[in-house]
Amino acid sequence: MSSTVETIQPQAPTLPEPNLALWLRQLRAIVAFDMKKNFFGKRSLLVYLLALMPIGLLTLVALLNPNVPNANTLPTIFSVFYNSVILRTIVFFSCAWIFMNLFRGEIVDRSLHYYFLSSVRRELLVTGKYLSGLLTAAIFPDETSGESRILPRLNRYKPILTTDQVYFKTVKPVQATQASHVSHVAADTTSWEQAAAFQLEHLALEGLVHSYVRNDHLELNIPYDFDGAHAYEPDFVVKMTSGLSVLLEVKGFDRYDTARKNQAAYQWVAAVNHWGGLGRWDFVIVHDPQSVAERFKELVRTESRTHREAVSQKP
Repeated sequence: MSSTVETIQPQAPTLPEPNLALWLRQLRAIVAFDMKKNFFGKRSLLVYLLALMPIGLLTLVALLNPNVPNANTLPTIFSVFYNSVILRTIVFFSCAWIFMNLFRGEIVDRSLHYYFLSSVRRELLVTGKYLSGLLTAAIFPDETSGESRILPRLNRYKPILTTDQVYFKTVKPVQATQASHVSHVAADTTSWEQAAAFQLEHLALEGLVHSYVRNDHLELNIPYDFDGAHAYEPDFVVKMTSGLSVLLEVKGFDRYDTARKNQAAYQWVAAVNHWGGLGRWDFVIVHDPQSVAERFKELVRTESRTHREAVSQKP
């Protein structure tokens, strides 16, 4: 009696070829479905309440606080709310609630298994849910205005300072002033700040500049990040007769952090203009102090042209 034994070689399992088009369709479907739940589901109620809380607080202050004489102080109060309530509380807890419920909410609702019953890869499911949470967190703060606006972070004890309180002694070279609220310009160099002040004095005589001040001991600094936290102090603050306030920087040459300083200054100007509590502001950089007068005259021409265009577009 004889017998034969047949051996069968096991074959490696074949993986399905990746289908990029199918993955993209599944990813879009997951993002769209989760976005709908994030905005219209029952779990979105807390985020809406958090987003509306600053408006409600500001409305209560306007209606109930007898110490608010007029609407001009409301932007300052809202800036304090923005710093202490929105940045530190609402943004954090809203984002935490949104991302916490991406999977925990499905587990509580007992609906996570519906995703696992479909032929969707787990990597796509996690990516789609993360993108939906990211988009929801980015859209929720803009629901009332349509666009995110930067607001300044004011000192809660001294939100607005003036040159009336500037008094200090210095060993720096100084130059007397006529159009400044501070008696002298304290210079860091032997000629640059003096030349810029001379140009500003002439612009005051021509009626373009109302007043100006050297940014020294004014506590006006702009925070910026460049390999750590720093504070940037523009050289001058100039008040035009048109009502425009200008941060003037006289820069001889660009340093390694100049671009970051300029970006921070433009963001500061945008925040102050959006706030509206101190009128209109702009930021001007000159690389030659002798060109200060021409640069400010160009600024006045540009502002006048912009104003005429805005008036002509009104119905």
